[in-house]
Amino acid sequence: MIQLDLRPLGIGEILDRAVTLFVRRFAVLVLILALVAIPVAILQYASAPSTAGWLEEIQRAIALPPGHAEEQRAILRQLSQQNEVGALGGLLVLLGAVLSALSTTACVIGVAQAYAGKLPSVREVYREAVRRWPAQLAAAVAYMGIGFALSIALGIAIVVVVLALTALAHASRVAAVLVGIPLGLVVLAVFVGALVLLYFAAQMTLVAIALEEPNPIRGIAHGLRRTLSPSIFWRTALVATIVFGVSLIGSLIVLGIASTASVLTHLTALYPVIAVTGGVALNALLTTFVVIYAYDVRVRREGYDLAIAAQTSAL
Repeated sequence: MIQLDLRPLGIGEILDRAVTLFVRRFAVLVLILALVAIPVAILQYASAPSTAGWLEEIQRAIALPPGHAEEQRAILRQLSQQNEVGALGGLLVLLGAVLSALSTTACVIGVAQAYAGKLPSVREVYREAVRRWPAQLAAAVAYMGIGFALSIALGIAIVVVVLALTALAHASRVAAVLVGIPLGLVVLAVFVGALVLLYFAAQMTLVAIALEEPNPIRGIAHGLRRTLSPSIFWRTALVATIVFGVSLIGSLIVLGIASTASVLTHLTALYPVIAVTGGVALNALLTTFVVIYAYDVRVRREGYDLAIAAQTSAL
């Protein structure tokens, strides 16, 4: 059983501890997340066509021989009508997001307990998560607002660049191309980088609220400081990129496996089973890594290990 050995860790050590802890407490961590993920998936599956069925129809439309354009258009129109997001679909998406904040908070608490050498209790972690749930929702809304502001800033930057390049093109089209391509890449890279850091700051905020105090303002402050602190900025930027990339690519792989298995077996119910199972396992692994990394940041920036040692010696 892993004990809470608080000291500065290398990225490799953090990953090793995360994988070891995830494997040893796989069942309870997955159960914590599955208690919310499975009911939400059942509701969504019952209220909307499955992706597997959608893929089968697309394949059928592509496989039609030449000269059947009208039949292809009919299939695509039917798919468009079936997959329109109505009020119920939007409500289920919102419900899933709201409940996800609860289950992920519970998982963070469970990971922290397991990291300290305890066996997490599903009932206890959810009881504590409910108390911190409103703060998590408030922080999530704040981060969505920040993300919206970043999107507006990107739009303004694009407009400015386009206007500048249009003016430059009047003088020289070659110069406009030579300047425009790298400038566009820089704007895109800055936006993607800011988005990745914002995503990771939200993760650090989630951990802070789950393990420290249920105050959204202080949680956001902790999350931003622990992500953007100059002393660990580039290290955190690397970790944030890895976590974001694994989350994105891992989700695409899980959905790809689910879709392929459903299409090959013609069992549409197989899609949500594989998608939910794989998604829950991936979320549990990433949550474990982020929690252990958050402990390491607190040790490096705030002397958290010394504070715990002082408390222990006082007892």
